[in-house]
Amino acid sequence: MEEFEEIAQMDEELEGFLEGWGDRLTGLNGLLLDRLYGYVDLIDTAAPVSLSLMLLMRIRTEVPGFLASTDYGTLVGDLLEKMDTSLETVGRYLARVYPDSGADILRMKSEIRMAAQSVRAYLLGAGIEATYISPIEAVLQQHILTRSTKAEFRRSLRELLVREGLSTKAVSTYASDALYQFSRSYTLNVSESVGARYFYYMGGRIKTTRGFCNSRLGRAYPKKEVEGWAALKWAGRIPGTTAQSIFWYVGGYNCRHRLLPVSKAMYLYINNQMAT
Repeated sequence: MEEFEEIAQMDEELEGFLEGWGDRLTGLNGLLLDRLYGYVDLIDTAAPVSLSLMLLMRIRTEVPGFLASTDYGTLVGDLLEKMDTSLETVGRYLARVYPDSGADILRMKSEIRMAAQSVRAYLLGAGIEATYISPIEAVLQQHILTRSTKAEFRRSLRELLVREGLSTKAVSTYASDALYQFSRSYTLNVSESVGARYFYYMGGRIKTTRGFCNSRLGRAYPKKEVEGWAALKWAGRIPGTTAQSIFWYVGGYNCRHRLLPVSKAMYLYINNQMAT
């Protein structure tokens, strides 16, 4: 349906962006591993343990800056650009559906855009701490205290960064959720302000699409029915999902679908088309 074509095209582009995200993080992990090998070379296993532990402080200080200066920093910037594009595209759809609410739509978009800056702050701050610094520090500290060989240091770091793919899954899921949840929050705020009563479950299907989403895609639902889904249980459901936040979380972690508000006429048309 042409009403949704621009958003559908945008979602295809977002899907491609997220597919490349993991590959770029894998390449980044290889660069970081080489950097950490350099720190390992500085360790004197015969020196007092306290001296080697001081190296951890250097890693804690220098690694965030290193990551920010590599493709990780570029990835974060690219993500914020995609989030902004998503807000603009959804905003145009909302303006067409609710032409009398243009001022509110613009105001809410501005508020969501400002809130989205928290994503940059997390990924360049606490996100680096949680997905990189803390796991690396724990591994190195263990080997320092047990006076491991440098070969053992390197083997454990490689296991963490390359074989286990440290950060790749966690950061990719965070990026996917941020990319969709902020535009869905924008949609939710506008929907509430205009009193939307019907919603279209929109998006594509991929190999990891949950049964919860598969059974709802392409159909439209009354608001009350959507709110009732929050009481259901399904794999991937985000804990604490409520009758309000279901419009934000939709199918749960890493969900790439949307609940778009539609008119009653469109609601009836969509479901009649599905029935035939």
